[in-house]
Amino acid sequence: MPINKIVATKRGKAAIAAAIIAAAVGGWQSQKDTSAAVHPPAVILAQKALIETWEGVVLEAHWDPYAKIYDICYGKTKLNGKPITKGMKFTKQQCADFLEDDLYNEYYLPLVKRTN
Repeated sequence: MPINKIVATKRGKAAIAAAIIAAAVGGWQSQKDTSAAVHPPAVILAQKALIETWEGVVLEAHWDPYAKIYDICYGKTKLNGKPITKGMKFTKQQCADFLEDDLYNEYYLPLVKRTN
């Protein structure tokens, strides 16, 4: 399998969701205050243990020939609704922040909304 092929798999999505659910069930109640600057432990766990550990970070946008799109950081293909374009660059910290925010908004919030 090519190392640059960045495609979300069902197994990967399930692992992230499982980690988030496990930590959420453990008592985190941040959904009451969505303006909190710090994300729940479940999001941090998914980010640090599952994604940053196994997924490579790319700090300059590059063409992914398999997905036929530019991506950056940990496979990010859009920023503020607009596609990633050639020449875009981010720091490792910016990439980590994007990843944390994406995990929170795309995985954690939909899960806690379903349980309420």
